[in-house]
Formats: sequence, C-alpha cells, structure tokens
Amino acid sequence: GLDQRVPETQTDREFAELTEVINGMLERLEKSYDQAVRFSADAAHELNTPLTVLQGELEQGIVSSDDDSEDQRRYNALLEEVQHLKSITRKLLILSRADAGQLPLDLARLGFGRLIEAAVEDIDVLGPGITVNCEIASGVTIQADEELIVHTVQNLVHDACKYNQPEGWISVGLETRDEEVRMTISNGSERLRNLIPKKLFERFYRGDASRSRSDKAVGSGLGLSLSREIARAHGGDLDVQAIGEDQITFCLSLPIVGS
Repeated sequence: GLDQRVPETQTDREFAELTEVINGMLERLEKSYDQAVRFSADAAHELNTPLTVLQGELEQGIVSSDDDSEDQRRYNALLEEVQHLKSITRKLLILSRADAGQLPLDLARLGFGRLIEAAVEDIDVLGPGITVNCEIASGVTIQADEELIVHTVQNLVHDACKYNQPEGWISVGLETRDEEVRMTISNGSERLRNLIPKKLFERFYRGDASRSRSDKAVGSGLGLSLSREIARAHGGDLDVQAIGEDQITFCLSLPIVGS
C-alpha cells in the first residue's frame, strides 16, 4: 500500500532521517501512481466521444455508398479500426478504475456453469473443427457482476480458440474446492515457444512480437490483464495453472455462494 508510511521517531536522529527519506520516497511514488491512474481514465473518457462520432460517420458512409464499392470497403476497414480503438478505451477505463480500487460491481447470484456453457457454444463459430471437452459441475452459484464475469469467461474462451492449432482441442472444467469455484480452460497451441509466462498478464503484452496488428489473431494485449483485475475485484484470481511446449491451462477462481 503506497498510502502507508513508516512511523516517525525522535529517539534516534539517524533513524529519524532515514524514516523521513523513506516516507518522502513513498509519497512521491504514490503521487506518480495516482497520476498514471488518472491519466488512463481521463484519456479513455476523452477518446470515447470522438471515436463514437467517427463510428457514426463511417456507418453513415457505408449505408450511403454503393454496395461492394471501393468506398464501402474502405469505410468498413476504417470502421473495424475505430471499433478496435473503442474496445481498447473501454478496457483502459475499467483497468484504471480497478487500479484505483473503484471498479463498480453490480453483484447478483449467478449460475456459473450456465455462463460457461453459453460461452463454450461460441466455439463452433470461433474455431470450426476444434474438439471440445467439458466437465462442468452443476448447481455452482457465484455472487458476481454478470457483465464483467461474462466478459472474462468469453475472453478466455476466445483466446483458447484464437491461439489454438488447426483441428485442435479445448478442455473446459468447473469444480468447487473448499470455499471457491474453479474454472479451468486448456488448449493445444503451436505458439507457446516464444511465450514468457511471467509477462502474460502485463498490459499490451503479446506472445509473439513478430505478429503485427494487421494479423486478425492478435488482440490489444489487454484481455488477460483485464480479466485478472475483474477476478480480483470479485475476491478471486486468474493465473496460469500449467504451461508446456504445446498446451496451456488457465485457472479462474471465484468465491462460491452457498445455497
């Protein structure tokens, strides 16, 4: 906690001077951190309005241009980029609120298994040909913000599809253990050789630096970081459970709610 300070003492001059130096350093660090958090939030707010205006203009341009014309294709390409930027600003805003400990949660009792099953149903569209194995415990209830938890689960499922291999596989599990519920998701992949596990949850980190933004398989590099912050805001966590040369497993843990 950067708001914590070392208690001052007057009994020893050298210790008093050291305490003053340490507290001064902590105060400067706290101010710098708070400034960075405010900047992220302010930037996200300021970008939202012009991006919304751009989106509206481009959508109007698509409607008014001839079908399959060069102009319409150009507008569609630009609209995709604007939507990508809007997605980044939304994530940055949520992250800045989480950093400040002010992430609002609209808590409700949710059937966690139902949410996971709904996300898994998208795999047929996201990754045609991928084999899916599910072992989901029934009757598992959590107290959570549905929109944020759905976003987290969908992000894990989408990543498992995005970074899979042709005709690959995904395994999804849900179990209760002690006072928590654990969702695990594993997938095979050929893209793990250059992966640095400890950097997976760093913001804007991408496993393969050679892959450009034009590659549709590359996201913003914020998904895992955001998902972890959402899990921790709910009193849980998200981490890498296991990683090998050709497969990776993530574990999402959340407090369980009794019947």
